[in-house]
Amino acid sequence: MPTFFLGKNERLNTRNFGGIMRACWYLSDTHACGIVRADVPARAIGQYHRDIGLCCKRDFLLSDLFLFDLFIMQRGSREEDLRRMQMAAGRGIKTIYDLDDDLFNVPAHVKAAHDYFSLPKPREMMSEMLNTANVVTVSNTACAEVAAKHTKSPIVIVGNCIDWGHAKLAKPRVADDRIVIGWVGSEVHRPDAALIDSALIKIMEKHDNVDIRIIGNFEPKDFSPELVEFGARFHLEGWAEPNSLYATIAQFDISLCAVTPGKFNDAKSEIKWMEAGSVGVPCVVSPVRPYEKMADGHDCVKAVGNSEAGWFDAIESLVSDPAKRRCIGEAARERVSREYDSRVVAREWVNAFRIAERM
Repeated sequence: MPTFFLGKNERLNTRNFGGIMRACWYLSDTHACGIVRADVPARAIGQYHRDIGLCCKRDFLLSDLFLFDLFIMQRGSREEDLRRMQMAAGRGIKTIYDLDDDLFNVPAHVKAAHDYFSLPKPREMMSEMLNTANVVTVSNTACAEVAAKHTKSPIVIVGNCIDWGHAKLAKPRVADDRIVIGWVGSEVHRPDAALIDSALIKIMEKHDNVDIRIIGNFEPKDFSPELVEFGARFHLEGWAEPNSLYATIAQFDISLCAVTPGKFNDAKSEIKWMEAGSVGVPCVVSPVRPYEKMADGHDCVKAVGNSEAGWFDAIESLVSDPAKRRCIGEAARERVSREYDSRVVAREWVNAFRIAERM
């Protein structure tokens, strides 16, 4: 590898050396969004788009300004994040700001995030970065509508994708006389427990072979005492790391995607349905914006009205019909593999890179 000497006002243009675009993806974290939104598609980009050299990391070094043609920045909200973007622009480096949640409307029950993103400075920094970036990427139309209030830059919708490397390794649950209903969620979804609580009690009372597994940032107080008192049939488990999540979901017979409508939740993606579908597990979903593209009775079952009766009927239809569970799970897996494969989404990311390159 030759050594390149750069003058004070000269930037290394890697396109002069093999025609490769060098991009750096600055991750917001390494346990959730950073993995799903960056690391997973980056692997596919590296495998199928050899004209792009991609680095994923969290730290920033001044040498980055001499090594890359493009910065992709997730959820930046600090003065140093904006300064990094401005320095990149000053050296002719193109920038993308990625917003995959409505961080301007974080619900109050997510206290730490709500308190932080309600402060004037983080909101100002996000708005400035949205305006400074050459391109803004978002995960869905609802996020695009949020971003459009803060920027005149091109907005490119790039959906989330599935980590097939781990999904394909997940072993399906060995069939027995038990039926496992699972729910996976972060702290954001704690109020959504009220949507399913009463319906689950009725399901448990009607079917003594049903077990419940709750995965994520939940506490017993999020559920009614009547549900928690099912004891050994009601399991509250901790957060599942990305590398083990698919194997965990594969042990469900039915997965629940309960969401209360609202500004923040309306901008969420359909990723919970995607994760379950990738391992062939049928989902009952709320009839809300993130799941409006899902086909009721084909690749999911929708809880009519998001009501107690709607949830009970939807869950009951799968508990009592193994053939329906199998058909909906298989349809979901086929659709996920067709529309949410990392190779498909990698092309969408590369398109966003090229748009930024031309700006």
